[in-house]
Amino acid sequence: MAIQFWLACTAALVTSVAHAQTAPAPLHWDFNGRAVPGAVRVMPVIAPTDVQLGNDTWVGAGLSELRQDLRRERESMATDVPASIAAALPGAINGRVGASWGGEFSVGRYRMGARRKLAHHVGALSMVPALTDAATRGDDASTLFIWVEQVNASPLSAETFAGDIVVTEAGPVVVDHHVEPYRVSATVGAALVASDGQIVVRYVDHFEAVLTDRGPGATGRTIAQGLADELSLVWPSDERLMDGMALVD
Repeated sequence: MAIQFWLACTAALVTSVAHAQTAPAPLHWDFNGRAVPGAVRVMPVIAPTDVQLGNDTWVGAGLSELRQDLRRERESMATDVPASIAAALPGAINGRVGASWGGEFSVGRYRMGARRKLAHHVGALSMVPALTDAATRGDDASTLFIWVEQVNASPLSAETFAGDIVVTEAGPVVVDHHVEPYRVSATVGAALVASDGQIVVRYVDHFEAVLTDRGPGATGRTIAQGLADELSLVWPSDERLMDGMALVD
């Protein structure tokens, strides 16, 4: 019965996404019912080196110098969104799973060359064994990996006139040329790997937020909260796991 409950939760998370790759992409989730209390090292985020930017404008004359400066400022901010997501995710997870989990996050570091090697496998079938290889070994600490497969940023003023309201996944936004809000979409993944290399939780999905003069920190927190909400459905915080009971019939 218990396994049926967990399978129902994970099945609700699956997103069917087509990937233009020579090899098929891995499933967007993994779950293994086991407890991982104690220290969890959070590894530095793996992110693309560039952000896909949209620079179109709506019907009318070209952009004023002020708006061009604003767009350059937003585009510079967009490159910091992946790091902001990673910085906010541990706190967002703690906020969702609460004291029932009993784990504690700390800063982790990759072995020499491991981060670049893992980045090579992002989005591919080889990502799963690569996560196991990159996990911290030699003690009882688990490892949390966070990666961003793609980031797109485009000005909402390219979609409609100033003063109009644009509905985004993060909520309605008023198009304001003095703020120049950007729609930011990102494919983000996270994996919790036990000290023996077993993947306890792995999940990837697409998220959207808005980038304004509040900065990339606010945008990253919005996306991190969305990811944490979904991770919490399969995070190993069930009391039966803590009691040493396997979630199987």
